[in-house]
Amino acid sequence: MDVVDDVPVPLRRAYRVLLHEPALVHVEASAVGAVSVALFDSGGTMVAGAGNDLAVDVVLGAPSFDLVVRAPTDDDAQATGVVLHLEASRPPVCGDGFIDADEECDDGSLAGYDGCAACRVEALFTCSGEPSVCVPPVVDLGTLVAESSVQYNDVQGLTAGEQRIYRLQAPWDCFAVSVASIGGDATVQLLDVSPVPDASITTSSSGAFFVCYHRVGTLFVIVTATSTVTSLAVEVESELCGNGWLERIEECDDGNEVAGDGCSGCRVDWLWRCDTAEPSACRQPEDLGGLGIGETLVIDEPLVVDGPLYIWRFEEMWRFSLAAPARVTVTGTASGGPWLPGFLTQYRDGTSSAPLTFAAFDGVDSYAGIAVYGDTTDVHLEVSADALDADLGSLAVGQSTAPLVEPSALAPGEARYYLLHVVEAATVTVSAATPVGTPLMAAYGDSGDWSEWLGDTESFTFGPGRLIVRVAAFDSALSAGFELVVSAGPP
Repeated sequence: MDVVDDVPVPLRRAYRVLLHEPALVHVEASAVGAVSVALFDSGGTMVAGAGNDLAVDVVLGAPSFDLVVRAPTDDDAQATGVVLHLEASRPPVCGDGFIDADEECDDGSLAGYDGCAACRVEALFTCSGEPSVCVPPVVDLGTLVAESSVQYNDVQGLTAGEQRIYRLQAPWDCFAVSVASIGGDATVQLLDVSPVPDASITTSSSGAFFVCYHRVGTLFVIVTATSTVTSLAVEVESELCGNGWLERIEECDDGNEVAGDGCSGCRVDWLWRCDTAEPSACRQPEDLGGLGIGETLVIDEPLVVDGPLYIWRFEEMWRFSLAAPARVTVTGTASGGPWLPGFLTQYRDGTSSAPLTFAAFDGVDSYAGIAVYGDTTDVHLEVSADALDADLGSLAVGQSTAPLVEPSALAPGEARYYLLHVVEAATVTVSAATPVGTPLMAAYGDSGDWSEWLGDTESFTFGPGRLIVRVAAFDSALSAGFELVVSAGPP
């Protein structure tokens, strides 16, 4: 709309303009002489033209606005032949289906995860048209539901560096992704475009991985060829725990989802063993009974290794209980592949190719075990208990034990164990002054807490309870005559 006003403009002239709906308003003025324009909304507030503007653009709402043309105020000059050009157009709004100058896309909504979120193209999508239609340049694998798998054989080849993208609607679940590349090698990446675009969940150079995904949403499996690939076999498999079938991504499946029965959430419970039957049969370590000071438990059993082993692990365990705090030694032999005797308590585990010596308390379960790498078969283990080296008695806040001087030296790896009863909560300080050598020391509490340090002195909070203090030679011998003192201060 153009307005021509031949009336001279001395200082200012106002015009009221009606608007039927909110619009982007453009006003441009020209005249013989200097003029400027300003716009005021229906409430009388200036919304544009605070300076000496000949043209303004502003979004205004209905029902009207005021246009003011101003002449200079510093002299008596008048402007004549004023021409006003007014335009009203659709205001730029994200979500209206029209692509404005500052928008990458507009699909008619503000919702995300559909390719166009807040008028920005989401990762991996391509958008076009008004309203925008957004599609990912991918192969759609559909939706993965419980107790199912999605398979796709892609016979289109890839050259080195080329990508193929597969889209998947994934559940709140754990699932496995595998991509077999034929004729060449490829890496596989799992991407989540929400809530953070291009957020990488995991990447695998082997083409297979297991992941637990904690939100229902759209995932992308991106395959990148590192050499020429002739075809791809893509499979995504969901986990259904409790159906009694041992699926690829489960450690066990005993046919239920009851916790604490050896197979909890289709994962083998700590210290349990589950076989590969369907459903899985799980068992706890065999109970060997009690072990007194000066006694030895002998284990002679064939060992069945379930499947290939790639790491050291306790393949078989036996449970026993001590009659008193003791130094426990595990020795043994095994035929077949390499092996390690093992010993576990509630606070510490250890393995050694030589006889393993440790200290433990009565009143808690202890375990002897065999760890293997390979096809170890017949096992012979001996578990013996000997008295600790000394009982330091009881200790209360403000007290110290009498200095204990060891008359003999300790060879590297050799240790002494001392029992102490702390009668109340205290800051316990253990000090072992040695004429020659650096001790590797530790303190183990009957409640399961423990501390280990290299050096002759350490303080920690403990009590009430029993404490076993260990003094061991580290990488060199400890000379005879080292002195051990334990004191207790306020906690």
